[in-house]
Amino acid sequence: MHREHIERVYGGNVAFSGEPIPFKLLLVLFTNRSGSNRVCDALLSTGQLGMGVEYLNWDVVERMRPVIGADSFDGHMRWLADRTARNRVFVLKAGHEQFEMLADWGYVGAFSQTRAAFCTRRDALGQAISFSIADQTKAWSSIDAKAQEVEPAYDREDIQNRLNGVMAEAERIRALLARTALPAVEVEYERFDADPGGHVAAIGELIGERLVYAPERTRLRRQATALNEAWRARFLSGD
Repeated sequence: MHREHIERVYGGNVAFSGEPIPFKLLLVLFTNRSGSNRVCDALLSTGQLGMGVEYLNWDVVERMRPVIGADSFDGHMRWLADRTARNRVFVLKAGHEQFEMLADWGYVGAFSQTRAAFCTRRDALGQAISFSIADQTKAWSSIDAKAQEVEPAYDREDIQNRLNGVMAEAERIRALLARTALPAVEVEYERFDADPGGHVAAIGELIGERLVYAPERTRLRRQATALNEAWRARFLSGD
């Protein structure tokens, strides 16, 4: 979806030009509800990095093009890096399709350094339940201004489809990491929750920066409520 739309936005002029982009690139790779927003919030808290944003969503690319004024996706990426990077590090969120797109178009090797933090979640069922709830409420984070006052409806088939989907997408990301040989650290949701500072430091070591987590500067919190556990019990019971 994203690839085809972005190709249309830039008339097919999407490949890396070959002129190095003089920034480090940190890709925050994710599947839906794997905790990537909280990881990005923790990285932002250090004061050394900017906020990781899904700049590669096709609708975001389309909306930003008139502002950027670029005639190619290469120009688009350079503008983003120049305007959003802190400490010469461009933090960019990407799902499996967007990661594949960047690899195919040459951007994994376009920057002075490219590294990845791969956000995963051991509890895939909990992830699927969270995904189902968030897709109905539109509360994609604990401070999402677009959240709607709706009562989410339990749907076993929907949860099963999302469970299958997030597991398949995670495997596609693993395959792409192997294909690109991109240095990466895995940030597992459950372990990050127990030690965010340690994970932030590990990401800093990966990119060659000293990063110190500052919890008092973070804004995002876990969103799970008793509803998540009630849906888990229903799902496991076969309902």
